[in-house]
Amino acid sequence: MLKLTGKVTLLTAVIIAMLIAPTIASALEQSLTTTLAGGNGNDGIMFDIVAKKDLIIKSLDAFITEDSEDEVPGQGTIVIYYKPGTHVGAITNPGAWSLVGTASVYADGAPPTPIPIDLSSIIMSPGDRGALYITFVPSDDDYMVEYTDGTAFDSVFVEDDALQILEGTGLPYLFDPDINQPRVFNGTIHYELLDMYDLTATAEAGGSVAPDSGHFRVGTTVTVTATPDPGYHFTGWLITWPGDLPASVDVYANPLVFDMPEGDVAVVAQFAKDEPKPPTPPVPPVKPVIPPTGDSMAVFVPLLTVIAGLVVASVPTLRKRRQR
Repeated sequence: MLKLTGKVTLLTAVIIAMLIAPTIASALEQSLTTTLAGGNGNDGIMFDIVAKKDLIIKSLDAFITEDSEDEVPGQGTIVIYYKPGTHVGAITNPGAWSLVGTASVYADGAPPTPIPIDLSSIIMSPGDRGALYITFVPSDDDYMVEYTDGTAFDSVFVEDDALQILEGTGLPYLFDPDINQPRVFNGTIHYELLDMYDLTATAEAGGSVAPDSGHFRVGTTVTVTATPDPGYHFTGWLITWPGDLPASVDVYANPLVFDMPEGDVAVVAQFAKDEPKPPTPPVPPVKPVIPPTGDSMAVFVPLLTVIAGLVVASVPTLRKRRQR
């Protein structure tokens, strides 16, 4: 009976996990659609997006049509550019933009059409603004980006709890100054919410740390370096961690290196004053030998003379004794 209960419990856990997994995926993977009303169009459109949460842009669908008299629709070449910040003031400045990708598309089926260009290089934090430029390369089978006339340029047209899409600018290919405002992008932006948390790093008296703060995705390798002031040395870290501190995190290592956990982290660098060096014992001075001078010489010279006279006087005496 115990074995059966264990199997049932395991099976129940697997079923629950299977039910929860799609919910988690749907919570992280989201999309935001503007409108598919159309009514106007051009080679391309520029518009801004603003992040309200940590997210990564994955792809987009656009309302596109083929402006061709051919009976058999051909394919069009579409390109997407991106720049951090707003497109306002950079509409005709190609140097401000980065090419994200190029793709061939067909306008077959109901709009919007998925654009097979990977946008996952666009990672945004709360408050970040970025600009997208979607445009077709002119060809025999000319395609158009459909959009809708807006009401207030650079205002929010649609938003959810994570992303805003603003009214933008319609224009011919490529970065053409013949602009039309306000224009509303017609389509859908697909994005994924990111698990990102804050790092706060401070230092006690005697040193500094770098970086002092940051916003990191879960699993990202984080490096914090402590620098002692002159006369101090680093002694270790005080770490506030979400849960138990992993054994892989060395509180005495400098720099401190760890993978960002699922939660905020605070670290404090500690320092201590260097121990003073013991004083060096003094070396006794060497006493110099001073030769006699002045009155000392007056006494010293007669003394030598007396001694020399005694020696000379004693020599003849010795000789006389030897002759006897």
